[in-house]
Amino acid sequence: MIETPSDKFYRGTILTIHGACEHAGRYVEWKETANAQGWRVLNPDLPGHGRNSSLLRVHLDNPEEYVTFLSSYLLSTKITPPLIIMGHSLGGLLAARLVQRWPELIGETTSAPVPIGLVMLSPLFAVAHPIPTWKFLLGKFCFYLYPAMKFKTTIRGDELTSDSEKIRAWELDPLMAHAVSAGWFFHIQELIKRGNAAVNLIKVPTLILQSGDDHVVSLVATKQFFDKIPSTEKSFELLSKRKHELLNEIDRHDTMQKILGWINKLTE
Repeated sequence: MIETPSDKFYRGTILTIHGACEHAGRYVEWKETANAQGWRVLNPDLPGHGRNSSLLRVHLDNPEEYVTFLSSYLLSTKITPPLIIMGHSLGGLLAARLVQRWPELIGETTSAPVPIGLVMLSPLFAVAHPIPTWKFLLGKFCFYLYPAMKFKTTIRGDELTSDSEKIRAWELDPLMAHAVSAGWFFHIQELIKRGNAAVNLIKVPTLILQSGDDHVVSLVATKQFFDKIPSTEKSFELLSKRKHELLNEIDRHDTMQKILGWINKLTE
């Protein structure tokens, strides 16, 4: 887990949710940049990821498992208001789902202030390329008989970023996972459906930054989701020629400043 010291004065808290198969340690630059502007960053490893791992890595027993974990994490953590919820890729979907289910899971408690803003970076509302039929059917078979069965991912480092140093770090990182279970895949598919169906529940100011050269998530699905958000304060920006991991791209510091500029304006 990566977070800034609790005894310092902060202007607010940004819960940052990482993507699938990665971990909180890949967000050090983001944490340091946000902290330099006075923001506390909470960045837990999701269950089965990074250092919050077990024998069943990247596996789910139900679609809402990560959302439940995040809500419990917030309720057990001291938070300096205001609170911003932010997520990348799968984390973007989870951020949206957390906001959608906030009244049910957390409500207006004193320990977890109601979020005033939502930031999603290349969020997962559909995959960029359909899964081959044979693999889908095999996975479905395993889902019912042996949901912990693992399937290797086909994503390459050069599809995530154009920064050669970041690609190399991704390839050598022992905390990265390169396989997901059948249970994980089909529960995430269900979570995507639920997230899309409940888009009308997102009424907080929302920022979506979407990479233009994305081989992981669907640009069309992201824009369709954005268009349906009922919030009157929402902003969408397509960052052309950028690959999926905007916080690991060559111009990542510009992107970080763009995010913080939006957040700072929101809290003025």
